[in-house]
Amino acid sequence: MLIQDKVSWDKDIEKKLALLNTLGVDCVSVELPDGPHKDAAIDLSTQESATRRSAELKGATAALKESAAALVAQFGSVYGPSFAASFTPLWARQGDLILAYASAGKDQKRKAKAAAELTQHSKDMAAFLVGANSSLNRAELEQLFANLVSGLEAVVDAQLAGDFDKAGVAIRTTAAATDPIGSSLTQGTVLKFPSKFQPVRTPSPTPGSASPSPSASTR
Repeated sequence: MLIQDKVSWDKDIEKKLALLNTLGVDCVSVELPDGPHKDAAIDLSTQESATRRSAELKGATAALKESAAALVAQFGSVYGPSFAASFTPLWARQGDLILAYASAGKDQKRKAKAAAELTQHSKDMAAFLVGANSSLNRAELEQLFANLVSGLEAVVDAQLAGDFDKAGVAIRTTAAATDPIGSSLTQGTVLKFPSKFQPVRTPSPTPGSASPSPSASTR
């Protein structure tokens, strides 16, 4: 059935696309947050094209949840369940704010609001972590989280501008920005809980035996 329809890009887009495909709609014109775009359409004429974006979204969401759950589990194993329960929504909010920044499109007022909330969230995250571990440096963490947020914003900006080469570079830069955060948290956590991170010492080799490789693992 050759029907065309127009939908707004909002949180219910996935349900709308599935419904329109069921009704026999073959093509939809997508109204993006910053207005209509030339050729902004999604082909729903085949099952593959109708479900591809949905599958990608579900896959990305599942991967994000799995990653977040693993991170929370690691923190909880050291800091305890109370810390994990408070950290979970705080970490999830960062993702929500990034989505808000992306959905603002070219609406500068909404974009500035989302950016300000992301900046505040970096401070809130640092304050929470330092509250749980005074061995951590609050100013350092604020800057590290700010660098991460700045990178995520750069990814969104490049994608919205259609510069996917620049977006690819920004993605790699942002991924690299997570390393110093991990290093800072690791060092501070070991300082606070030294008994939980004892080095595993390799026994000295007996005369005539091959020397074992040094071990840097921890318990």
